Amino acid sequence: MSSRWPLVALAALWAASAKAQSPDGQLVSAFLDPSFSMEPGVRTLESLTPAIYAWDAPVSRALSFDESSPAPKVVAVAARALRLALLDVPIASFQGTLVHEVFGHGARAREFGQWPAYQFKVPVPWSFILGDGTPFSGRTEYVRSGFADRDDPVHAGGIESSELSIAWTWREGLTRGELSAFALVGLLRDEADYLPRFLFDGQRLGQGGVSADPDTWFDGLSGRFNQWRPEDLRGLDRRIRVGYATKLLDPAVWVALKGVLWDFLVHGRRTVEIPRLSRPGGWWLPGVRVVPSPFGLEHQLRLDLGDQGWLVETTVRFTSSGLAQAVGLGIHAYQLPVGPGVRLGLEADVWVQPELLFDLRNVQDAPLRFGAASAVLLDVQLLERLWLSGKLGAKLPGFLMGQPLHGGPYGYLGLRVSLR
Repeated sequence: MSSRWPLVALAALWAASAKAQSPDGQLVSAFLDPSFSMEPGVRTLESLTPAIYAWDAPVSRALSFDESSPAPKVVAVAARALRLALLDVPIASFQGTLVHEVFGHGARAREFGQWPAYQFKVPVPWSFILGDGTPFSGRTEYVRSGFADRDDPVHAGGIESSELSIAWTWREGLTRGELSAFALVGLLRDEADYLPRFLFDGQRLGQGGVSADPDTWFDGLSGRFNQWRPEDLRGLDRRIRVGYATKLLDPAVWVALKGVLWDFLVHGRRTVEIPRLSRPGGWWLPGVRVVPSPFGLEHQLRLDLGDQGWLVETTVRFTSSGLAQAVGLGIHAYQLPVGPGVRLGLEADVWVQPELLFDLRNVQDAPLRFGAASAVLLDVQLLERLWLSGKLGAKLPGFLMGQPLHGGPYGYLGLRVSLR
């Protein structure tokens, strides 16, 4: 990326701020940067849900009927179950697969000069109905370099992008206090994507076939840290499974599950309130996120605070897989009102982790390095329902979820449209 491009983007944001009023309602975003990197792509695709479902409110009103008696209630629940199976889950699955492949594996591969090719199939259950027998929902075709610190992040990039999608969807829900039922379908899809492989499949990680992301990531991780004896592999497998299970402590998992199966399926609610804990002058909520990193599973313990549409997220990060020491701290603030309609975001992260060695092979004990990153985000209004939005940041080399692995400036620019 040109070092001047983010500066131009930030200048454009400030120039437009004179007209601004604060963004609200359901926002559809289109973000872009020269590298087609992970975060702008994830934010763009995960924001499309309200546009995809713009037809839902008028159609639902036209077809609504009294569900207070048992027979109509059974009919309504059955109809919503059929809709989930044939429409909502396939849409969320295809949306999530695009994120996973194009802005997960693809974004990490693009960082190292590749432009991968993709294959997609019709999502379940339509793949069975239409007779599509391909054994995958999506595939990214890229070249393995043989350098662990290049290949391992690409292998894990799909899962990483799903976690980033969860993070941004959850932040939007927390700042508004609610999420649509269909956003929760996508959130639940991302949360549950690899749970069966990590938690319920008795076959050791690394033995599930080269097309399974957890297995290719596990193989790269065990090779990078010289874990080759059977007892080493079994121990690493056990630690990763136990570590991944802590994902179930995150409130987002249970809010999504309840929102889809109880609020929407049983009661037909199309908007679900996000439960938050009260504090003087606002609310707070803890959370957990689990991300595959080049050093093992990274746990992110969060404390979210907010009020009046703004959010402050404090995160402690550490790896749990017994392979390397890696710790970090992040403080992120979003949608802070700083002027007539101008909303500001700030991100600051620091960490200590093994150095990423992109051009060396067979290094099992890389030296620890300090790293840091910071960024500014702005939303400013151009028209009544149109906002200019962007991000400008810089970082030292190192792993930070969703951000470039190399050091230097990064950022993106885009438009956000309110559908209210």
